[in-house]
Amino acid sequence: DLVRSRGLGDVYKRQALMNAATAYAIDTHAHSLKLCTSVDNLQAQALYKQLGYNKITTFDHYTLML
Repeated sequence: DLVRSRGLGDVYKRQALMNAATAYAIDTHAHSLKLCTSVDNLQAQALYKQLGYNKITTFDHYTLML
């Protein structure tokens, strides 16, 4: 909701942001980019798939909220 409230909800802006992150990662010789999203955020998941990201299902993630 924080991102949406800043006007980044537009699909073109989201895609441009993702492309910029990818370009930066390439420029800095990063090995990969990793994303996390809510399991019910189907819009984000569709964008990630469209951009060539692969869903990794071999790991569970845990968080300790402090």
